[in-house]
Amino acid sequence: MKMKLIMESWRRHLEEITELPEEIFSTFEEEIGKSYFWLEDNDYDDLDDVGSGPPETPATMALTVAINKALKRAGMDDVTGIAHSSGSFSNSIWHSATIDVSKDGKPVFMILMNLWEDYENYGIPVAKMIKELSAALRHELVHLEQLKKQAKTKGIDLETAFKQMMDDPRQVVDPADYDTHEAYMKDYLALHIEVDGHAHQAAENLMDTYGKEKALDIISKDFELDDPVLPDEVKKYKNFDVNEKSMKKFRSKMYSYIEHHSKRRGLNEKINRKLF
Repeated sequence: MKMKLIMESWRRHLEEITELPEEIFSTFEEEIGKSYFWLEDNDYDDLDDVGSGPPETPATMALTVAINKALKRAGMDDVTGIAHSSGSFSNSIWHSATIDVSKDGKPVFMILMNLWEDYENYGIPVAKMIKELSAALRHELVHLEQLKKQAKTKGIDLETAFKQMMDDPRQVVDPADYDTHEAYMKDYLALHIEVDGHAHQAAENLMDTYGKEKALDIISKDFELDDPVLPDEVKKYKNFDVNEKSMKKFRSKMYSYIEHHSKRRGLNEKINRKLF
């Protein structure tokens, strides 16, 4: 009964969500899957850090090509996607992601990949890795759509809007201003642009892991941190004790995105069957 009341309340107050083109919910998975980037060389010996840019490997270069093919197919070739190497090993296949605006005013998102001697050492099924990586990339696209909307509303160019976003403490916080990583993460996750981006990413991963009804049940309760398959994007908001107002907005936005994504469920299941 409690869950039903929560669901009814959220249905009456659906959070505004950031729309992405329908096609981008399939093209990332398809192009990344066809690239086989995880089979390319991606070790210290393969790093190409000549020049002023971040280091690359054959694996990150293959991923960059795949990302931009996907963007073009989805009609988003006004955006550039770039994969670089973090230059270090990790227990995760990727390290971090961010957005930027190039000198010619083009929106850019970048994902920093970790090194590996053999991808199989991660123990992550390829199909799961592709889905989670695609969701992370769409998280950054959500931020770029937020940026475009702010530029349009203010009547300014993207580069100026990006600078204003970076200088706005209501949208971006600097880790250097915090004594601990925990304090930084607590404020970072509460930012409205991050609530939106993480809710989008978490909703995708919840749907892929549990299906619609179970996903809605999970977000209506206290998050079970010992659930081994609960997406990290969800656990973060519990782990870092994000304030109640932001947590409620995170749950509400997840609900809105789950309802939105469920309309694509048939398409996504068809894609999953194609992935290895």
